[in-house]
Amino acid sequence: MRKVACLFLLLASWSSLPVLALDNVSLQLKWTHAFQFAGYYAAKEKGFYQEAGLAVNIIEATPGSDPVNNVLSGQAEYGIGTSSLLLLRNAGKPVVVLGVIFQHSPYILLSRQHGPIQSIHDLDGKRVMLEPQAEELLAYLKMEGIPFDRITRVEHSFDPQDLVTGKVDAISAYAINQPYYLDRSHFNYQTYSPRSAGIDFYGDNLFTTEQELKLHPERVRAFRAASQRGWQYAMGHPEEIADLIRAKYTQQHSRDYLLFQAKQMLPLIRPELIEIGYMYPGRWRHIAETYVELGMLTKDFSLDGFLYDPKPNIDLSWLYRLLAGALLLIVILIRFAWISKKLRISEQRYRGLFSHMTNGFALHELTFDSTGKPVGYDFLEVNPVFEKMTGLSREDRIGKRVRDVLPNLRCYWPENYGSVSVTGDSQYFEDYSKELDQWFATYSYRPGDKQFAVILQDISERKRTEMALSGANIQLQQKLDQINQLQDKLRDQAMRDALTGLYNRRYLDETLERELARAKREACPLCVLMIDLDHFKQVNDTHGHQAGDDVLKMFSTLLRESARAEDIPCRYGGEEFLLLLPKMPLEVARQRAEHLRAEFAARVVDVGRYSIRETLSVGIAVFPDHGSLPDELTRNADLALYQAKQNGRNCVVIHAPIANPSHGST
Repeated sequence: MRKVACLFLLLASWSSLPVLALDNVSLQLKWTHAFQFAGYYAAKEKGFYQEAGLAVNIIEATPGSDPVNNVLSGQAEYGIGTSSLLLLRNAGKPVVVLGVIFQHSPYILLSRQHGPIQSIHDLDGKRVMLEPQAEELLAYLKMEGIPFDRITRVEHSFDPQDLVTGKVDAISAYAINQPYYLDRSHFNYQTYSPRSAGIDFYGDNLFTTEQELKLHPERVRAFRAASQRGWQYAMGHPEEIADLIRAKYTQQHSRDYLLFQAKQMLPLIRPELIEIGYMYPGRWRHIAETYVELGMLTKDFSLDGFLYDPKPNIDLSWLYRLLAGALLLIVILIRFAWISKKLRISEQRYRGLFSHMTNGFALHELTFDSTGKPVGYDFLEVNPVFEKMTGLSREDRIGKRVRDVLPNLRCYWPENYGSVSVTGDSQYFEDYSKELDQWFATYSYRPGDKQFAVILQDISERKRTEMALSGANIQLQQKLDQINQLQDKLRDQAMRDALTGLYNRRYLDETLERELARAKREACPLCVLMIDLDHFKQVNDTHGHQAGDDVLKMFSTLLRESARAEDIPCRYGGEEFLLLLPKMPLEVARQRAEHLRAEFAARVVDVGRYSIRETLSVGIAVFPDHGSLPDELTRNADLALYQAKQNGRNCVVIHAPIANPSHGST
């Protein structure tokens, strides 16, 4: 009984163990707990990490700590960093960026509002609090002509009251954090964004180390995918996640503050347009070029190994090499079999093994008439295999004319090889015999001046194998064609907006940079039209989102119909569209925009008993007059669109400097 009881207790202890052990990893945040890291809390608390086989410990940072160094030293496997990860990579640190959370960096500068006219140059000679790893703000100041030695850099206290009380003149800040407290203090402040100077960095980049990626590639993939799920959930359920943060992570911030962060993060993340975690190598190259221009990075810097690729292209080269190798092997085997046959026949002939040959063998002699004219070939000798293959015995052949014995066996017809007995050149021939329903390979040679020898081999099985292999190759090629078609379809879907069928923002990022490079190379204009449907929110509010979708699709159809083959129409976001016009002069682009505006205003969308008429506003920027970088052109087109809105909407405006320098800077 004691043994039975012990066995029972042992089984009970086993049953209490988890079926699968989770892989323990740590995530190092770049600051204290807040909605800024909502996606990772959601991935943990909603079980996404656990489903991926991970037990994740989320570590908050503290003032003065170095989150990146904590990951490099092995205290955490994953971390959140700024775009200055480029500088660390250049310094030899083995960091690898897995994905981008903020498509636009939240870093800004805040200063006291002195009057209606104020610019970044007012900070020249002033006291400025700058936090560590804010190189993009230093780059911003340098690009605006404010060297580091012309400001008094103060160690950051991370307390916005220092700006309110006048302890400093400006502070570095996050657009999703400090403005909350300043707004509630009714403090008048000025916001300066690096984006106004064309410095558009990524923000809050998820990264790991080369060692983690090398030793645990599947764990990296699972952690990244689960984190993406968490971010998608968090941005779709901000109130739930705000309550979760206060319940399980920190009571330091109010619920109102956390929801303020969530709202401010939306235009920086753009989850409705861009897949969370997506990063464009061309954008990283532009960030690197900005660092190079400012002397912070070497010109020979390479992105190789720095950016993680979650979806590498399918590599079928191994399959092609395998097929090529298989075909080459078949050719070699066939050639080897043919050569082996020749050697074997030669050996059998000279060794006197005629009767034991595995192939059919027949020896003929050329005969002549009384005038000395050749009249045919007589059988001199045949082996047992030849008898079996042709169905005639040796006695039926010896001394008889070949034509008389085998009148219809085309694969063995001696006239096909008559030149062999004359020239001495051997011949090889393959043919099918309908009478015997077999494939034969015939090899002929001249063993003597008047003799003609034939080796006959049944190759039916080999021919069936070759035909089967040929059919398999055709099927394989068909499968490869299907794979290529599927890849083309997936690539097209990845670059198209699901509702309108126009190109999406991701495709625009790639195409604008390419078209701009071509415009520079060919010294031709490139026009950018930023288009916005006027009062579109009223359509959704009055008639519903389905009616709004019908209006968007109607305009998309109009945009496609009016575009040239080389034009690139894109859905930029919501009711905002962008049209690239390569090699088009500015005045022609303006006329195109006016025609598009008038045509759209004349069209009607019927929704039940109602008819909807809409108007649109257009802002135009052109290379090279309004910018030489992709971000400059889109920003200036957007400024022109803003001016069109200010002018009363339903109009076209070409970019020109405007009086409000703060527009677009927050």
